[in-house]
Amino acid sequence: MPQAWLLGPFVIKVDLVLIIVSFVLGFLFFYWISPYPKEKTKNIIDTVSNIFITFMIAIWIGKIVLQFQTFLSDPVAILAYPANTNAFYIAVILTILFSKWRWIKSIDQYYDNLYVFSTVFLTTNFIYSFLDHILYQKNWLYLIGLILLLVFIIYSSDKKSPNIIANITLIGWGLLQIVTQTTIFQFTPHLIFYIVFVMIGVLQGYTYYRNRRSMR
Repeated sequence: MPQAWLLGPFVIKVDLVLIIVSFVLGFLFFYWISPYPKEKTKNIIDTVSNIFITFMIAIWIGKIVLQFQTFLSDPVAILAYPANTNAFYIAVILTILFSKWRWIKSIDQYYDNLYVFSTVFLTTNFIYSFLDHILYQKNWLYLIGLILLLVFIIYSSDKKSPNIIANITLIGWGLLQIVTQTTIFQFTPHLIFYIVFVMIGVLQGYTYYRNRRSMR
């Protein structure tokens, strides 16, 4: 299987096509299992899609920051540089900060968006990894772990609150990444990155249950 296709003067990477297809299917999957009313589902999907777009723009910002001298001397050349893991870190931080300022105004909005984001991301990751495995024979263990997380999401979508689902999937995904050491698409974050996400999930889950008990 070729790594890219030539379309006239353009080079279209196979990985990019797989990612786009996977994201489209990820959003369709959430729309299918969504426990929310149709109007709220559309609004949250719109917000989460904007968050993903923000992340992609932030990746470019990260590339410019890391290759600033190249950007100043030849801005077009920055297109030739693949985004590395440091650009990924910058993009994650910028996306979180911008999303908090632009779209997430309350704790309920935070958990609703985190639930939708994690569902779309896990579905996208599974579809991408599955297609990647078919084409390039990659890790089956990772696929099995993603399937288990998606089964949990499907089973729990109309039974548990978005807070619980979001935190459990966050913890489960972080642990899965630690065990399998699989890349996030083309990026390879440090182990500490996943540990931080697991800790965030644990702390959020603990806070949620503590608040529930105090309200009884």
